[in-house]
Amino acid sequence: MSHQIENKCLFATYVREQLNADEFVQLLITTTTFRDIPPHSMPLAVLEDICNRTDVMVLSRNERLDLVSEGDYLFEILSGYVKICDPSSPIGAPGAGDSEPALLAWRIPGELLGDFKFALPEVSGTDQITATDECRLLRIPASLIHELAVTFPQIYLNIARNLAAKARKAGIRAQILRIGPLRGKVAQMFIELIAERKTSEVSPGQHVLNGTLRVDEIAAFIGYEERSTGGVISEMRNLGLIEHYNNQLSGRYEILDEAGLKNYLERNLS
Repeated sequence: MSHQIENKCLFATYVREQLNADEFVQLLITTTTFRDIPPHSMPLAVLEDICNRTDVMVLSRNERLDLVSEGDYLFEILSGYVKICDPSSPIGAPGAGDSEPALLAWRIPGELLGDFKFALPEVSGTDQITATDECRLLRIPASLIHELAVTFPQIYLNIARNLAAKARKAGIRAQILRIGPLRGKVAQMFIELIAERKTSEVSPGQHVLNGTLRVDEIAAFIGYEERSTGGVISEMRNLGLIEHYNNQLSGRYEILDEAGLKNYLERNLS
């Protein structure tokens, strides 16, 4: 008489449950760097190596991240926002002592910092990276990325996708800069931020933008003086298109009338 033996693989089930319950492993699942690489597909020794060689660092608001002094690391924004400035291209009158560096871009959660340096190590960069809000960054050694990518080439694809996304955002900024009237530039920038900042819709047509946006940063982004840019923002507030969220000191904006904002843009383009 034959007997059927049931293989329950209790150890494998236990390991999977532990991975699902581990805070750091669950963090990796949400990152751009390890997108589409399930942790249970990695040997335990590899997961342990990742855990031992990576860490999470915090940037306070207005604190800078110096990629040169940090060395060969790749950073992923887990939460918060940073701005990228070019100190070699100041905004303001030539020779003015209060000229601000040109603001090239904002970086948002899920985007990588140091990826250009990682992809093109022979190119030296001088861009300034400054936190506009408190940021949590996943810091990963470049050497670890190269080692992991031998077995998981998806990592290189994820980095390439991140670079492509940044190129698209650079194209959007170029379109904003090509708009002639200042009113059109500011309106188009706020429209683009609705999608970029992944806002939740408070009510139909209303959005609260994530992260702080100072007037001088907006001015530097579109290449205009702060006073003129602030005047346009005040006009848009008076028209009921945008407003400060909670209060002026919060540094955050609420889109009150998205359709009206688009109409405002069209009027200032015609």
